[in-house]
Amino acid sequence: MKESLEKTYHQLNQSIFIGDKLQSNIKAISYVGLAISFCTVITTIMNLLQGSYLMAATTAVFCGVGILTYISCHFYNNRTPAIYAIILSCMVLMTYYAVTGENEGFAILWTMIVPSAVMFLGGVKLGISLSLYYWCLFVVLFYTPFRSCVAGQYTETFMNRYPVIYMCAIMINSAAMIRYHISVLNDMEYNERLTNEVQRLTAIEVERRQQMERMSLQMIETLANAIDAKDKYTNGHSYRVSEYAVLLAKKLGWDEERVKSLRYEALLHDVGKIGVPDSVLNKNSKLSETELKVIQFHTFLGGEILSEANTIPGARDVAQYHHERVDGKGYPEGLKGKQIPENARIVCIADSFDAMNSDRVYRKALPKEVILQELKRGRGTQFDAAYLDVFLRMYENGELNIETNSIVEEKEPSIAPEDIYKIVEQFDCNLDYTSEVEFDGEIASQTYEFIQNFYHGIHAKCTFVIIKIQPNYPSNMDGDYYEKAIEIMGEAIKRTISKNQVWMRCSKSQIMLLLTEDVEQIDRIVQNIYVNFYKLTDGTAFELSYEVVL
Repeated sequence: MKESLEKTYHQLNQSIFIGDKLQSNIKAISYVGLAISFCTVITTIMNLLQGSYLMAATTAVFCGVGILTYISCHFYNNRTPAIYAIILSCMVLMTYYAVTGENEGFAILWTMIVPSAVMFLGGVKLGISLSLYYWCLFVVLFYTPFRSCVAGQYTETFMNRYPVIYMCAIMINSAAMIRYHISVLNDMEYNERLTNEVQRLTAIEVERRQQMERMSLQMIETLANAIDAKDKYTNGHSYRVSEYAVLLAKKLGWDEERVKSLRYEALLHDVGKIGVPDSVLNKNSKLSETELKVIQFHTFLGGEILSEANTIPGARDVAQYHHERVDGKGYPEGLKGKQIPENARIVCIADSFDAMNSDRVYRKALPKEVILQELKRGRGTQFDAAYLDVFLRMYENGELNIETNSIVEEKEPSIAPEDIYKIVEQFDCNLDYTSEVEFDGEIASQTYEFIQNFYHGIHAKCTFVIIKIQPNYPSNMDGDYYEKAIEIMGEAIKRTISKNQVWMRCSKSQIMLLLTEDVEQIDRIVQNIYVNFYKLTDGTAFELSYEVVL
């Protein structure tokens, strides 16, 4: 019981008028002030007409309190002066009414209403305190020798019963308002916990999304670096094109989300070069017509690679259409004007600008005057005129200040080597995790070259291991038995190496592994593969060997 009372007392000391509730309470009190002023003006006039000048004075005091209440709440947003003005005036004036028995005792009936209003608007403790003051006043007037002084103003029945009735009213009103106060506090605490939990979960989700965005950007940048490294003339090209495109988009007033998407899309605009043979891409001499078509095919291939990249919906359009011209003479589809997606038109300008503004192995960056001349020559034919005009102003005003040096320093990979498989899988490069992919010799060689170039482009290590399976008794081996041995070796590899490795059969008797471990660990890995192979078949029938290709 004691703990319950202490808890209730503690709760009554906590205000329920906080934040929005406080503002609503202040507004309500200001309206009450207006109501008091309006009503007391009427009663003051009535009292004056009836000749009750003293009563008119008291109601005029209440009118002043009402005006003070409205001014304090409405203009100063402060309820404290208003509440205490109401309480003090009610204590003084109701005491006067009780002692004098004004209006034949009818005036003190307001004591039934005023404390309840104070409890609701000012606080339960203030209302209870005011109620107890009135009850003590009635007890002193009606149950002590002061009774004889006021007996002429009240009936015997009224004096005997009113304090008891008032005490019952106090108890009922107080219990109801205490319950209301606690209920509001509980709701506020629940809402606060709920809000805090929502904020906590929101913060976690925002951080998780930001981490995913950072990881996605790292992966895209890594892939862009690998693409640029494949073409020895364009190191850093994708990054610079992305930066130029972003600067132009911001100048055009694009919102933050569109600019962010454009950054990713521009980084991947040359992703199709993954499928262009190095012999064509890095040819020093003039390209033949066929080779030129092979180079141009990278736009179509880029669109195919990014066709399923749903998280960057515009990436496919940029990769496929950034070499289209507004006059319809571009490739691969000969789109015209606004048939070309906006992002692709912007990247087209940034791509062409960087090609002229960057150093190449065979030449230095072109002079500014030459670049301006070439860009203006393409206005309305190769480039979107409106976008180009903005870009030219930015160039002339020195607003395209980014690092344009084509030499890219060696640096550690920004993500772990094993995560490269996630990049490859995301962009549909058709390499499986720890699964057999049977190729003929030529395709295996091309795949080896592609993966090797990919890893060198991101400055990450990779090691190729060729496992050879030779029969000890070739004359006793038929084709099916040989195939079975290769199949068992594949199972042994699956049992040994992690899921972040790639392997493929590259000939009748050889399997090629791509490992990211240190060279010193290769022998241990291969020996474990041998052990698993011997567990699955009669190892004495085969001679196993391996070769490391760095």
